[in-house]
Parts: sequence; C-alpha cells; structure tokens
Amino acid sequence: MKLMRCLVAMFTLQLLLVTGCSQEQEKKVSVMSGVNRPAPTESFNMDVVTTIGNYSYIPINKDYTPPDKIVEILGVVDAFEKKHPALEVKHWVLDDRQNGYRMHSYIYGIWVTHRPKEK
Repeated sequence: MKLMRCLVAMFTLQLLLVTGCSQEQEKKVSVMSGVNRPAPTESFNMDVVTTIGNYSYIPINKDYTPPDKIVEILGVVDAFEKKHPALEVKHWVLDDRQNGYRMHSYIYGIWVTHRPKEK
C-alpha cells in the first residue's frame, strides 16, 4: 500500500513539473509565433531577431526533433536572408538541447554569422 501511495505521489509530481515547464515555454519569444506548418517565409516574425555586428540570434523556442522540421528551419534561415538582403550569411547553427535519452530536442534558436555583401 505504501508503494502504491508513493507511485501516485511521484506521478502527480511529474505531471505538475511537466505542466509547469510547458506553460513557461509557451511565453517565450519566437519567430514562429502563430505559424502553422508548412510555413511560407513571409509568415516568420523577423522583428524579434537580435543582431550585433556580424552575428544574429533568431529565437525559435519550439520543442521538436530537428530532422522532422527541416523545411521550417530552412524557411527561417531563408526569411532572415530575405529580410536582410545586404548581408551574406556565412554560417548558421541550431541552438538546441535534448534533455534525455529518447526525448525530443528543444530548439532555442539559430545563431547566424554574416557579413555585408561585397558590391
């Protein structure tokens, strides 16, 4: 009986932790706010991108596996290039984390290295 009560308490605690984490993630800024799959490049909100010098950070803040979202990720990079035609993107990399084995990745954003296009 004690084991059953302990298991119920652990399950309830896990449920509360997962629910709390998912509510916190929904409040984060993302270029994909309000975007349904598949998204045309015009629908991304590039106003939330932070640029300093030759570096930009594009916030994504979505919970999914990158291989399943290749079109969306490339769409965000393409939208960035269209929004900034005077910049040449040299390199970009996903800022993502996987919190455990067999868990989906959480993509925080995309780091972009760029420079002004040569005329």
